[in-house]
Parts: sequence; C-alpha cells; structure tokens
Amino acid sequence: MAFVIKDRVKESTTTTGTGAVSLGGADASFDTFSSAMSNGDTTFYAIITGSSGTDEWEVGLGTYASSGNTLTRTTVLGSSNSGSATNFSAGSKDVFMTYPADKAIFKDASGNIGGGLTTDKLTEGSSNLYYTDARVNTHLSGGTGVTYNDGAISIGQAVGTTDNVTFGNLTINGTTTTVNSTTVTIDDPIFTIGGDSAPSSDDNKDRGIEFRWHNGSADKVGFFGFDDSAGKFTFIPDATNSSEVFSGTAGTVVANLEGNVTGNVTGTVDGVVGGNTPAAITGTVITANTNFAGNITGNVTGNVTGNSAGTHTGAVDVNNNDVKNADLVEGQLIAGRYGSSGAPMTFTVTVASKTAAHPYNGDGSSSAYFINGQESPALQFHGVDNVTSASGYYYKFDQSAGSNSGHPLLFYLDADKTTAYTTNVTTSGTPGSSGAHTTIAVDEDTPSILYYQCSAHGYMGNHAVVLGSNKINHSEALITFPTASTELVGTNTTQTLTNKSIVATQLTGTVANARLDQKLQDITGLGVDDGNIIVADGSNFTAENGATARTSLGVAIGTNVQAYSANLNAISGLTSAADKGIQYTGSGTAGMFDLTAAGKALIDDADAAAQRTTLGLGTMAVATATDYLARAGGVMTGALRHDQDNATAGGSTLTLDLAAANNFKISITANTTIAFSNIDAGRFGNLIFVQDGTGGHSFTLPGTCKTPVNGATIVQATNANEVSVLSYYVLDSSNILVNYIGDFA
Repeated sequence: MAFVIKDRVKESTTTTGTGAVSLGGADASFDTFSSAMSNGDTTFYAIITGSSGTDEWEVGLGTYASSGNTLTRTTVLGSSNSGSATNFSAGSKDVFMTYPADKAIFKDASGNIGGGLTTDKLTEGSSNLYYTDARVNTHLSGGTGVTYNDGAISIGQAVGTTDNVTFGNLTINGTTTTVNSTTVTIDDPIFTIGGDSAPSSDDNKDRGIEFRWHNGSADKVGFFGFDDSAGKFTFIPDATNSSEVFSGTAGTVVANLEGNVTGNVTGTVDGVVGGNTPAAITGTVITANTNFAGNITGNVTGNVTGNSAGTHTGAVDVNNNDVKNADLVEGQLIAGRYGSSGAPMTFTVTVASKTAAHPYNGDGSSSAYFINGQESPALQFHGVDNVTSASGYYYKFDQSAGSNSGHPLLFYLDADKTTAYTTNVTTSGTPGSSGAHTTIAVDEDTPSILYYQCSAHGYMGNHAVVLGSNKINHSEALITFPTASTELVGTNTTQTLTNKSIVATQLTGTVANARLDQKLQDITGLGVDDGNIIVADGSNFTAENGATARTSLGVAIGTNVQAYSANLNAISGLTSAADKGIQYTGSGTAGMFDLTAAGKALIDDADAAAQRTTLGLGTMAVATATDYLARAGGVMTGALRHDQDNATAGGSTLTLDLAAANNFKISITANTTIAFSNIDAGRFGNLIFVQDGTGGHSFTLPGTCKTPVNGATIVQATNANEVSVLSYYVLDSSNILVNYIGDFA
C-alpha cells in the first residue's frame, strides 16, 4: 500500500452524504484515480461542488479501493463543515488529487526550508543517524598530527606537496568521492565494485568503469563493464549514463579471444576457430592450414573460395532455407521433400523490378516474381503417382507480402498465358494481404512443364518442371504416356505391333494393306475425287458425290432438310425474347415487334365470333347499317327504351346515381330521405316509389327538387304495395324539375 501523488488526476462524482466517493470518470484532459493508484493506496484529495452558490468542499487523506472504484475519506484535513466530513448534497462534484498547504514543504523568501519542517518530524533510520556532537565524539579521536575537539578535526601535522598521507583501514561513506590524482595505484589484486556486501535484490544498475575521453571533435563518456539488463560484459565507447544504467552502440574490442563468441565478428579471423559461432560471420574467415573445427550455425555472407578436401560426415541442414548459386559436381542427391495438403512446401513470393538475370527481361512487365529471394528461378516439382488422395506433393506460393498487390500468381501451359492450367490449383485471399496464396498439388498427371505467371501482367515469372509427369507439355499440346504395360516402338526396331505404341517416325512411307484393318483397306482403295464424301453402306465404305451422299445419310435438301432461304435466314438472325412477335420488314429482312397481352388474347381466338367476344362487340359488329340511326336526319322506327336501376329506401338517406340509369324503381321499406349524385344538366327520367306489403312509408326529396307552380301536387301513396310515379329533368346542378304523374294501386 503506497502513498501516491500525481498531477492532473481528476474525476467527477455525484456521491451525496459523508461516505466513500464513487468515482465517475475523467475528462479527456485528465487521468483517472485507477490509472495512478492500486487497491489500498492513499493520496491527498479535494472535493468541490459544481453547483454555483453552494459552499461545500473538503480536503483530506483518502484510500482508494479498486473494487467499486471508490475513494474512502479516511482523514479529513479541512472542510466547509468546520474540519469534519462534509455532508454533500445532490449534484455533480469534482474530486482530484491535491497537495494540502499544511502538508507542503517549501523554501521561504530567504531560501530556508519552511512549512514547519524540523528534525523532530524526521524518522531516524537504523543506519543513517542524525549528526550530534556526542555521536561524533564516540567515533573520532585525535592521533599523531591530528587533534579532535567536540566535532572539530584539526590536522596539525605539516603535509608537503610531495608527502604522503597514510591511513589504515579507511571507510568513506558519502554520495560522491572524488580523487584528483594523475596516477592511482591499488595493491589489492581484486577491485570490488557494487557494494561492500552481497546485494539482496536486483537494483537494475550496471557495474563497471565509466571513463571520459575526447575523439578530437567532442568529449565522450565511455563504459566498460557488466550490462545488468543483458547479463553480459559490454564495451560502449559513446555511452549515456542514466542513473548508473548505460546505453549506446557496442564498440570494437581488439583482442585475441578464447571461448565462445556470441556477437558479430566483422573483422578478419586468422586463427583457429574451435568453438561454436551461432551469430553471423560477415567478414573473411582465413583458416590458413588449420582446420575449421567448430559448428557454423549463423549466416555466412562472405565468399567461400577454397576447396573442402576432407570428408564431411555430417548432414548439411539449412533448416528449410535455400542453397543458392551452387554447382553440385559429384555426390548423391536426395531431394524432393514431401509436402502434404496440411503442411505444404512453401515458397515466399515477393515482387520487385526485373534485372538482366530474368529470363524474360525486356518482355512484358518490368516487374518480376522473386521466389525465396531469388529472381524468377526455374523450379522443380515432385509427385509421381495419384494412387491415394494424399500422394500428391503440395507446393504453396505465399503471396502475403504487400508487394504482391495486383499480381495474382497462377499456372499456365505456356509463358504467354494462352492456356491456363487449373487442375489441382487453389487460390485463397487477395495477393498482398495476410494469408493470400496459390497452392498446387502435383502428381503424375500434372503436365511436365508449367509456367507460373501473373494473371494481370506479362512474363513476370518462369517455368517449373514436373520430374515424374506422365503428361508431356509440348507447345501446349498435352501428350499422355500409356497407362498399361507396353513398349514404345523405336525408330530402328522391327517388332510386331501387338500391344505396342508407334512413334511418329515409324509411320514414314507405305504400310502394306495386309497389315491394315479391312475397313482401313476399303478407305485406301477409294478414289480421291473433288466433292466426294466417304459413306458406309452397311458393309463397306464408298465414295459418293454430295447429292448421293446426302440421300444416303437422310439429309436430302428439299426432302429431309430445308433448302437455304433468305427469309428463314433473316428470322434465324433475330434474338428471341418474351412478349415479342416476328414480322418481315422487307425482302429477306425480318424484325421483332411487341406482342401485348391484349394482342395475344385476340390472336389465339378460334374465329371472328370469338374475337368479337374478346373485343366486347357482341352482335353489333355484324349488324347492317339500316339497324342504326344516323347521327343526323335519321328516322327511328322502333321503340326507345331507357334502362332502369332498382334501389331500396330502407331508412336514413338513399343516394341515387343519375349517371347509372335514367329510371329508378325504389322499394320503400322505411321513411327515407332521397339524395342525388352526378347531377349533370340534361339528365331526365322517372322515379317509381313502391310501398312494401305493410305500407305507411314516406320519402323526402332534397331542396334541389322543384315542382311546377300550377302542376299537380305530389301525393305519396302509402297503402300497401301502392306505387307513386314522378318524372324529373336536371336543369342544372341546383335545380331538378320534378312533376307528379300519379298513384297506382
């Protein structure tokens, strides 16, 4: 549990009362208590209310609790409640770390330490004690040439500039001891630094010698000693000392070394290297006539120009890396390490500018694929069978590097990418992003030569040879070897051809008919006449002219097949689509037109009568001209009939639509008010009111209905089943002229 004071720690709170404060978070420009304190830590705090005109505040010592993120007001140092805990009211408040005035230590105007600090307030440690005359008197006494009296030491002995002052055991306790001397000689064989007793914990400080020097341009501080953080001895010629922790670039040590060297050796090694070299040797290793007996486990970036005359009895393990630019002159070669679908052989692909070393330099793209750092190498794939699902050799081309963006790697049968090869090839992700790759599974059916190229740019890659392929890629033509036990007939061999394959050179010249199939002999005996076609007649092959051959084949023009027609050719060139019809637009030309649902309904009718029904014409379309009255001057000889609409007046209001009919038969079953709609000038007709079997019902006409001044008064017949008839004429929308015709039993 520590006491913590930090700047700019402030949070809000809405806590009320005198209890612990719940911390509500900090503004963007302040830190939270939880970022500065751990559970149980203490600090000085201040709480002020955010309400204007409210005098509520408190300063004290608080204890932080990480559970609940609260601050307990442990000790109140001052408050608006006379030094007691303030009973905060509702509202937002700020709580922050502070430095109370009565806890502050400061220098006054005279430079003296103020704030009420006295030695009485300092806690004395077990080893660092206060200075008092009595304590000094118990430890110091006078000697030869030295006098001591109540804390004052006087050296009375004359000491010349060339005289030596000799001490016995000398203990100097202090922060800094400076010895100004040209030469310091120490007789002790062991010089101990870092303390006069074994440390009980790691103070994280380095141990060694700090020295000052000048390089002719600037002063420097150097360090030679033990680096505590690295746990190694180090030399830094241009060092920075930060509280006895040194940093800087390691310098060069000129020395003969024995033992293991774990750093980089950048100079010339002309002695015997007898240990291990796990780091990189970037310089020249000159072994003269001695043996290089150690293990080299780091990188060798220099040239190896000598011969290895001895016997190499161990394995050269390059840990899945590349052996580059090497000529293997003699020895046994075991290659083609298997890669499964779950753990394929992986090539790291990057893209950079082409160089003169590229096989297609000057062709296609100016960029090239680099495989494991090599510019577009020719690759070897292994995999010789497809017996099981796992017998293929898997090769993964990892395109995660950002330089692959826009350069998908795929496989082709030719360098110019005319024919893509996709069998057993899978891709994943977008080149240039993490996890992107192209993987190929190689077996005996994989073409003997494939080309890895960018699908978006030309000639960026090279080729790969499939050593165990049974399928030869010759100019993009794939030639497959026989799968059965057989022999290839050589150029200079004489063999029967039973179960044999013939190479092309064996077929040069003439092969006797006796060695050919009978059907092949039939064909060879046919004449080669212009226009003839070879046709089988059931037992032999014959040569027939075009017309005869078409008849034999059942495709005689005009009988079995349609002769060429410009009109049919014009139709065949049209593109079919839904709801379209075909029409000729000229001689030997055709086009499409829209065929609507109405048009299709009319076309599929069986006869004209059905079409009239579809059009809704009825018999009117077939009537003679004498059946209709001319628009002007015609004479009507038949009776004029107006249509009638039936309605029921069952109470409340009945609205009659004058556009629906001329005459209205209204059955009255209750007292009803009559209304009209579509009151257009010129409409006329009759209103027939019929009482039901009970009678006694009345109707009321709207105010727009006008009766004649001298006409008959409207009399409503109310007896059962009686009928009242009125005629009407619409003068305008405000005047409907109504005339009472009479009642009928």
